[in-house]
Amino acid sequence: MKKFLSSIVLASAFVTAPVFAVSGVHGISEQMQAQQTQLRPQAFNFFSDRYRQLTAIKAARPKFKVQLDSQTELLRKQEFNPISDVYVQTRARHY
Repeated sequence: MKKFLSSIVLASAFVTAPVFAVSGVHGISEQMQAQQTQLRPQAFNFFSDRYRQLTAIKAARPKFKVQLDSQTELLRKQEFNPISDVYVQTRARHY
């Protein structure tokens, strides 16, 4: 069993060794340069980014009056009739 396991480990080492040899070992600076070319450029400016955020929030949030009008349109019409309302109230008390 030990010979079998050691042969598997040795065979895998022979298979993976050429892969590492082909890929080459790069220094940290070369790896960083490769990663920087893959990233998209970012320009960070706190004030302009904050302005964009606030304008996006204002554009997405409707005004209070618009919200109130949309809610009042969803309500059903209410009619007040003292006689029928008293009848409904008295019937509700009996249940």
